[in-house]
Amino acid sequence: MSRRYKILIPILLSLAAIFFYMRWKHEGVEKTFRLFQADSLSIGRIELRKGEQYIILEKQDSLWMMIDPLQWRVQEDLIKNLFRDLINSDISDAVVSESTDNDSYYGLDPAYALQMKLYDRKGGLLDHVFIGNTG
Repeated sequence: MSRRYKILIPILLSLAAIFFYMRWKHEGVEKTFRLFQADSLSIGRIELRKGEQYIILEKQDSLWMMIDPLQWRVQEDLIKNLFRDLINSDISDAVVSESTDNDSYYGLDPAYALQMKLYDRKGGLLDHVFIGNTG
């Protein structure tokens, strides 16, 4: 075997080993994405709706207020938790089902799902997410 092949074969084997190692390493890693794509600083209004029940929150100056079904100042800790735990959260990108026939099974029927809409301060819709069964 020529000297050239003695050098090329170990290099090719090393590259193949690295390729298969990297592929194996990333095989079990779950990929995630942000549930809401909107920048949390641009949100001026939040609508939560489940069937006929709803709550509308709106940022007025630096305070968050519930404006419908009644007017009430929202506790700052509740808004911080909402942003931290839901609006800025990441979820798995694993596809459970691509068929809309399964919407009711997963609780994604508009009549039963929790719908969350985020608006900017001018009333433009930023995000609209349906949240159904968790298990």
